[in-house]
Amino acid sequence: MDENNREQTELLRHIWNEMKALGTHLGGRIHALRVEIKEELRSEIGTLRTELKAEIGETNAKLDQTNERLDVTNERLGAVEGTLHELAAQQLILGRYVKHASQRAIDELRARVARIEGVLKLE
Repeated sequence: MDENNREQTELLRHIWNEMKALGTHLGGRIHALRVEIKEELRSEIGTLRTELKAEIGETNAKLDQTNERLDVTNERLGAVEGTLHELAAQQLILGRYVKHASQRAIDELRARVARIEGVLKLE
């Protein structure tokens, strides 16, 4: 080999060794970054879980309060419903009574008019 080829070969070996070293170094850095990112993600996920559990707990407490208020409201509506049924029944009875009473009054008035007409025809 001549001197020029030998220099080129040495230069290429040196470049190759530098690339291997850089690859090893980069591989180590990449691995370290992966580990660091995984740890950060685990920490963030843990924090998020804790926050979500707290928020879910608050939501459940509010839901329990809402359910209690709904139970009270349903009881009150049940009482109102019962009262409305009673009032409707009373109104029905009252309507029938008024109808029968007015019909009796009309019948009595017709009978009186018929008697008066009968008396007036006789005179």
